Amino acid sequence: MILFISLTITGCFSAREAEKTVLKKNTEKSDSISLKEGNITNYDFSVQKAEIELDINGEKQRFLASVKYEETGIYLVSLKSRSGIEAVRFYKDGDSVLINDRINKKYYYNSIENFPARYKTFLIALPLLFGDFIRNDENRFLNQCKNGIIEYVEQEYYIKTRYIIDCNLEKLKIAEVYSENEQDKIIFNYKKFANHGKVYYPEQIVIESKFNEMIIKINIDDIEFIETEGIKLIPGRNFEKVILK
Repeated sequence: MILFISLTITGCFSAREAEKTVLKKNTEKSDSISLKEGNITNYDFSVQKAEIELDINGEKQRFLASVKYEETGIYLVSLKSRSGIEAVRFYKDGDSVLINDRINKKYYYNSIENFPARYKTFLIALPLLFGDFIRNDENRFLNQCKNGIIEYVEQEYYIKTRYIIDCNLEKLKIAEVYSENEQDKIIFNYKKFANHGKVYYPEQIVIESKFNEMIIKINIDDIEFIETEGIKLIPGRNFEKVILK
């Protein structure tokens, strides 16, 4: 189902028990370095359970998901039915994207270098699913907060991102990702922040596409910060191999 969700999102442009306390920081400004230091993707973690609600034009579907992440940028995502039957397994590292579609018994694959341009928006924005700041350079931007927030816009590759940063939390409140022609956009809203030590993350994420009237609601129920070395995806037995394009 990560295939369906990810392609639906990107189609707009052609997914140890933490100590749950709210972060309070009395700060009047934030910068790109401190925001990136607070990214959950700086660490290995495992989301044991997340609930996903997909709403397209008022038609709702609900799924379960689990995620394993290695801080080198490796993702392994499993999407299941409410009854626990796995539908899709998605894998991404620095070189490739692999997907096991268990429903249709297909194994999708491609290299990052040859990945279709219309899907690269999803790969670039993937950390936004966890409320992480994806600014690439290390240049500081120090702005005085206005009404408790900082608004910042940047252009990276072929997408533009508008950030709304909570100065008190030093975390993203909203991220808006625009297509190359700026006619389409996806809005990420982050709510109910929790922390494990110095790592802060939203437990509720709402993703809204203005293009196809789609809303995805994600609730992270159980997350562990543990080593996740050796993440890999094994092709399904006798699955048809298909180049993702």
